[in-house]
Amino acid sequence: MTEDTLWLTMPLTSKTAKAQIVACIHSMPSKYCRDHNSPRTKTELIEFIKEQRAKYWDERQAKNRTAAQRAHSKAQPNNITAAECNNFLRSLPAPEFA
Repeated sequence: MTEDTLWLTMPLTSKTAKAQIVACIHSMPSKYCRDHNSPRTKTELIEFIKEQRAKYWDERQAKNRTAAQRAHSKAQPNNITAAECNNFLRSLPAPEFA
């Protein structure tokens, strides 16, 4: 623990309690620690958000493209076009209801 994070620990009279709190802070996952490369100014933060948003939408569009390709391959296993299917259905005799 560095000196700049020691202010997190309140002045405790019990040394064991303070040691437990310090150990707890050290055991926290690194995702809760501030990254030194993270944006520090407002313009850096805006750029970071723009980059992350673009990355998110690029990944989402790629997923949608692959899902559409899978759906297309499932929908037309025999390479029959919709026009051919419609023409076949129109050529069938009309049903007679009793």
